[in-house]
Amino acid sequence: MDGTDTEASAAGRYPARPAGPWWDNGPEPFRDREVPVTHETKAQPWVAVEGIARRRVAPDETVVRIDVSTPVVPTPQEALSQAAAARGRVRDRLDEELAGVEVSDVRITTVAEHGERKEKADGAVVTRYVVVGYTGVGAINVRAAADRAADIVNAVGGHPDAASVSPDFRVSGALRDATVAELEADAMRDARVRAERLAGVESRRVGAPLRVEAGGGAPGGGMPYAKVASLRVADAPGVDELDPEQVEITACVYVRFALEG
Repeated sequence: MDGTDTEASAAGRYPARPAGPWWDNGPEPFRDREVPVTHETKAQPWVAVEGIARRRVAPDETVVRIDVSTPVVPTPQEALSQAAAARGRVRDRLDEELAGVEVSDVRITTVAEHGERKEKADGAVVTRYVVVGYTGVGAINVRAAADRAADIVNAVGGHPDAASVSPDFRVSGALRDATVAELEADAMRDARVRAERLAGVESRRVGAPLRVEAGGGAPGGGMPYAKVASLRVADAPGVDELDPEQVEITACVYVRFALEG
């Protein structure tokens, strides 16, 4: 193939190039490198703000922990056996007096109890700390609606096998989610108010949200809860009502608004 054929072939593939920059009139592979300027690539003025909304709610769920403990016995096997029997008697009381509650067992274990022992060694009296026996310990958790807490405490209060009764009050997942959903709408309104205040400094208007990120609930992402101090067994009988403090739930949204004008 000679030079003439090569030029004719090239002329057939590419149109004649007028004078001008290469990106305006080059062959197709070169023209493809042009980046069109569209609305999406233009810089969009925006302002980013945080919106916050808070509300205090009463916990709607309780988990009452009932601890059991045995006297000191010679062997760990005997301690475990007595602790299991004690926990069973407390569960029997709950079954007799309460309905509509969720009862679950906490693992039973033993604790080595130590005491002093004085011994003579080389003509002197020395004090050693030795194991004198074992205590069996265990617990029961009772979960129910918050207004049942006093009923649970009264059911086991004064029971000889109950060492302590500890009511915890929590905001259930369902109540938390419903509250956060309402608060997020309030937080969005708060975010727009903040954005309008900032935009007004430069005489601009706030447009549509370009991006929204939400987060909320209890601090650190945990389940909100309130605690009532552990009750001594002697204090437990006759409790009329346990009224925990309300818990604060917070919703936050991070919003990027378009700026107009």
